[in-house]
Amino acid sequence: MLRAKELLDAALELEPQEREQIANDLWGSLEEGHDQASIDKAWDDELARRAKELDDGHAEIVEWDDVKAQIAKRLGERQTGPRVPAKPRRENPIRGYFG
Repeated sequence: MLRAKELLDAALELEPQEREQIANDLWGSLEEGHDQASIDKAWDDELARRAKELDDGHAEIVEWDDVKAQIAKRLGERQTGPRVPAKPRRENPIRGYFG
């Protein structure tokens, strides 16, 4: 059986359309088997974990305005040129990338 690195190396030698198909198939396989009930349960578990961290004093509360300022600062530090408008997001971020 191929290890992940060997599989990736082999896949990178394929034509772009073939790589796109593999990426789409892999992406789709991650979405299978996740019904809404299991997604809701995962969110409930995550919310309970975060609430417990707050209750136990292990989480730092940050005001939304401070978060926005931190994000703007980080984006400003990363910006190297004029802003380019973002392309509209697609339902599947991989599909159509090479087409």
